[in-house]
Amino acid sequence: MMNNAQDNKMPATESANGHLSKANATYGDSNLSDEEKIEAQARITSIAEETANKVNEIFSSIEADVAPKNKALELLRHVVSKYPAESEIKLKAPDICKHAEFKPYFKKGDVLTLWREIFETSLDEKAEGDMQPYEREIEPYEGEVNGAELLAEIQERLTRHIVFKNPEIQSFSCALWVLATWCIDSFNFSPYLMITAPEKRCGKSQLLGLLAKLSKKPLETGNLTAPVLFRLVQKHHPTMFIDEADSFLAKDEDLQGVIKCGIERGKALVYRLEKTPSGKFTERHFDCFGMKAISGISAKNISDTITDRCITIELRRKLTSEVMPKVRDVPGELWSVLNAKCSAFAIEAGAWLEKHRPKIPTSISDRDADKWEPLISIADYLDYAFPNEESPNYYGEKVRVCAGTLSNIDTDMPLNVELLSDIRDVLNDPATRNPEKEYILTTDLLQALIGNQELRWANFNHGKEMTARQLANHLKVFEIKPKAIKQEWNKRGYMKKDFLDPFKRYLATVLAD
Repeated sequence: MMNNAQDNKMPATESANGHLSKANATYGDSNLSDEEKIEAQARITSIAEETANKVNEIFSSIEADVAPKNKALELLRHVVSKYPAESEIKLKAPDICKHAEFKPYFKKGDVLTLWREIFETSLDEKAEGDMQPYEREIEPYEGEVNGAELLAEIQERLTRHIVFKNPEIQSFSCALWVLATWCIDSFNFSPYLMITAPEKRCGKSQLLGLLAKLSKKPLETGNLTAPVLFRLVQKHHPTMFIDEADSFLAKDEDLQGVIKCGIERGKALVYRLEKTPSGKFTERHFDCFGMKAISGISAKNISDTITDRCITIELRRKLTSEVMPKVRDVPGELWSVLNAKCSAFAIEAGAWLEKHRPKIPTSISDRDADKWEPLISIADYLDYAFPNEESPNYYGEKVRVCAGTLSNIDTDMPLNVELLSDIRDVLNDPATRNPEKEYILTTDLLQALIGNQELRWANFNHGKEMTARQLANHLKVFEIKPKAIKQEWNKRGYMKKDFLDPFKRYLATVLAD
């Protein structure tokens, strides 16, 4: 048996598995001869080269396998980029995967994942120039901002470009609404604007675009669906500006529902089932709360359940002598400065507005109180922080006058109540009123309603006249039903006394009788 000294003097040998034995660690021992050291070093070098060659072979093999896949991936990226709509790529993905270039490497899930990488870039990765207005966060103005002067500047800008029906009331209300978009985080209700006019070319789109320039995170659209709306609002929390609403909103009940529910914080939720990557379905809610401005030729063509949630701003066509500059001709720097000032104002006023509970005029309804509360709060803050020389409550008094005025215009009246009001006018009209009769025939009532072209009933049914059945259905909610009138050979009609209680409950004034 060899002793340790003899074992240490043994030259380096290669084990059966191709690696150096333990003896190779001793090649540098001073007891080895120079020849033995050279031999051991040569063996180590040889094995290292052999290992490197094997690694290179494996790497080359991997590269040979990966190269076609990388090439296919670049080609797939180019193909997928042609389908920006998610619904479209979902339809095309199975066919794309069947293509000979992609079939060996990719499945449908890989195509959809690549689509999301291309089109769902995070905001942090977007350059400022690539961001939409509703994606941008505005840096606050660095100097001192006087809220009263800012409000006056916004109001002046509005009246410079727009012909309002009631300039002082409506422009002041719109200016407060603009400030409310910046302070929305402090409020539990989001007032909507309804911009209407009796005819085309009255500046509805002009005002909508002007408000978008002044408001926080504006998103302008001329048409959209309910899923697009609630997903955009959930993701970006924009201020929505919906133009030409009378052309499509009445036909889309889902979209109407989403718009209607978005007025109150915490209750503006839309629920949907969505498919998870595992193939199962799970519920998901979308928060639709946020400020919205809607425009259409006539509010009468838009559901009364939506107009009831809006502050209605009526415009009129400008005279040939009135010169109104175009919004598009205003330098972009002006909007940037105003936006920065509004952002600074919201930061300064936010905490005060969040705690403030304004006194609401008793002359307006509960629904009107909800939509005017944010604007009244901002006016009260201006009185608190920037008191006017004319009166310590200058802004608060003025906005409460605006609330009383704009809450009582006809376009803000619910459809059924508007019908009831028009019937009251018919019954009080000397041309149709007959004190000797306790009834009015359905045909006579319809003829009076339809014959007045200023009312909506002549074009009530998609451009057609209101029918007797439709009249009965709308009066049914007031428990007013047609009866067979014996004095008129059992023709259908309505007893006048049946209208008296609804007149008292739902209308401001009652019949003289």
